[in-house]
Amino acid sequence: MPELVSSNDATSSGTSAEVQRLRAELRQKDELLRVATRAMVPSEATAQPDMAAPQEPSLDPAAKVADLLDERLLMAAKDPRQAAEAERALRQLANPSVLGQSKVTSVYCGSSLCRVILKAEKDTLVNESVVAMSAQLPKLFGATLAFPLGAGQSALYVGKSSEDLDVEPPRPEANKGPTSPPATR
Repeated sequence: MPELVSSNDATSSGTSAEVQRLRAELRQKDELLRVATRAMVPSEATAQPDMAAPQEPSLDPAAKVADLLDERLLMAAKDPRQAAEAERALRQLANPSVLGQSKVTSVYCGSSLCRVILKAEKDTLVNESVVAMSAQLPKLFGATLAFPLGAGQSALYVGKSSEDLDVEPPRPEANKGPTSPPATR
């Protein structure tokens, strides 16, 4: 190991030779520190992490459900007549007597599922409007789900039946017990 020369031993004259000597001394000290640090750190900590596929950002469950419903709404086959009928029924509810201070900013309907975006100055006003609109829905619709979007907005998903809003993954058949005939009414 090379012996380090103390910077106090040599006179500091500021010449280029002195600057070169100080730089060399610093490089030696830096290398010694690096070697000592590597010896102290376990080898697995210095190993490079595997380059794995990027992880999906963890969304809260409500955001995941809203994303699934949006995908279902946009990807499902659309009967234009049924979609127009559903949208017309929802737009009839978009009046101040039902919505209060909230406004409908968008309505998009598929054949059996619709999304209505409501906006107001306060989240509480939007929530009240979502409840009021859900209570006034015509018999054409059978189920609703609402999700806050922040900034005074909420998305109200309206389905013709609860199956339209069901996003639970199907249960594996292996976990079911013995099959029995379906119950009749």
